[in-house]
Amino acid sequence: MGSFTYHARGLVLKRTKLGETDVICTLLSQDGSQLKAIAKGARKPTSPFTSRLELFSTCDLLLAKGKSLDIIKEARLIEGNANLRTNLELTETASPMVELLTKATLDSLENDKLFPLTFKALHLLNETAPESDHALPLCIAHLIKAVSFLGFKPQLHQCIGCESENEFDPEKHISPLVSFSFLEGGVVCSNCKRNYETQAIDYDVIHWAEVLLYSTLESVEAFSIDRTTQLSLLRFIQTWIKIHVGYSLKSLNYIFSYGLPS
Repeated sequence: MGSFTYHARGLVLKRTKLGETDVICTLLSQDGSQLKAIAKGARKPTSPFTSRLELFSTCDLLLAKGKSLDIIKEARLIEGNANLRTNLELTETASPMVELLTKATLDSLENDKLFPLTFKALHLLNETAPESDHALPLCIAHLIKAVSFLGFKPQLHQCIGCESENEFDPEKHISPLVSFSFLEGGVVCSNCKRNYETQAIDYDVIHWAEVLLYSTLESVEAFSIDRTTQLSLLRFIQTWIKIHVGYSLKSLNYIFSYGLPS
């Protein structure tokens, strides 16, 4: 009796060597759940999987049920995103996106917003010039949207205590700093500040975090965000992810330590 087979579309989040020639692929399925499967012989130069099951790529797959991990029998390339692997700056910019989803998605938990978001973000980043000022904001936009879709959406325009918006309105705010509670999940006005454990965050960071959260990925290239604010946004998101997802993204720590290649 033949093994049970099924079709799936998957975006490669991670590749792990197995034995001498095999690869374990960690994939984001189209329904937003995580799928791990073995691509046998994928590291052989003559493998039919060559240039298909690469990091950041998306494929239509034929899989067979296995005892522990399923087996990839066929792979048809849908989106290669080769620039994200051949250009170091783009690789480092794309890596936090897939690392977050590798850590935060589960094989038993569907989330239909994650796949189209990530597919679009990687596609746009692949088409972006490495030296562009818009590459890192694409990563930032993806991270803040993804973590929100995962159920950890920060409140950025309304006090978590009294729901006042005045101090966070671009037309009305006075202070260059905003009180923010990472534990409680959002901005805190001056009247409620005594009730929460807060940190002072630059207003520009809160403002751009909200803009990127609610804007389309396609519109990111129209924004002008200076590099200092971009890095501050990444630190803000790193802290948010660490507290609410329970994991510190190693790829972001690398950017903080060494910067992006020029």
